Amino acid sequence: MKVTAIVGRETDFPNHPCDELRLESDDLARRVFRKRTVAGREMKVSLPRNTILRPGDVLLEDGGVIVVVRVEPEWVLAIYPASFEQIAQVGHQLGNRHIPIQIYENEILVVYHPLLESLFQGMDIEIARVLRTLEQPFLHIFAPHMH
Repeated sequence: MKVTAIVGRETDFPNHPCDELRLESDDLARRVFRKRTVAGREMKVSLPRNTILRPGDVLLEDGGVIVVVRVEPEWVLAIYPASFEQIAQVGHQLGNRHIPIQIYENEILVVYHPLLESLFQGMDIEIARVLRTLEQPFLHIFAPHMH
């Protein structure tokens, strides 16, 4: 089945049975891909430029069944700076490496990598390797900048 647009949100289709298109968080930023749903429907997705999928987006209604985007959990590194100085150190280390981040109320998330884990452990900055279902991709490819 070919998909060229998001047809709505899961909440727009109450009481509809759903099939799930399970994606990695990085897939949310992809415009063109081919994947099978949990029920085996082959989805050929070709979305407009700058479209970013979100969990709960409906890509198709087929015979009363909706195909809903779901995101698989993945390992990330959660960083918990305890002071302004630690926030600056974390920002400097991640910025120099061009590592995309997601900032939440009390934590900074990055894609898990053992070298980053070792780096922040050596700096005595609190971290945790956690399994999370992300609502958005790490958007490093959409953040051009100049030096």
